[in-house]
Amino acid sequence: VVPVPADEETALMVAAVLNWAGVVVRRHGMPRASLGYFDAGLSVVQDPDNRADLHYNRGYARLHAASTGLEPTEHERLHAFTFDEPDAALLDAALRDFTLASGLNPTDPDAWSQVAVVRQLQGDLAAASEAWLQAATRSHDEAVRQRMLANAEALRATE
Repeated sequence: VVPVPADEETALMVAAVLNWAGVVVRRHGMPRASLGYFDAGLSVVQDPDNRADLHYNRGYARLHAASTGLEPTEHERLHAFTFDEPDAALLDAALRDFTLASGLNPTDPDAWSQVAVVRQLQGDLAAASEAWLQAATRSHDEAVRQRMLANAEALRATE
């Protein structure tokens, strides 16, 4: 339990430290343990941008916890989650966090792309396709935008 800070500036600093600690713990392979840091950060801060970031990171930790591991991607330092039979409750919770993050910061393509990933894992291809389109319209990187649009089209083709 984190005591409520006396002012918003202190709350922002506390939330930033808790967010950072949660990310470090998750990156060290303990995604479930990191959830407490994100929850604590959310309990002290009201600023929408910081809440969006905390929800995003909490959703990402839940998605990580639902995965069976990480596989290398074509990018040297990036890894993708692998899933056999993901925990439905963790996916639902991750979706809630990513949806809250995209609502608090609707211009963030990353939050929308994570909504798409979870929807796809849940088998809701129409919603996943729509989320990929939302992400694409918000991306400022043309190559990323094209990949997101390709993801949306590929899902539409399977419907």
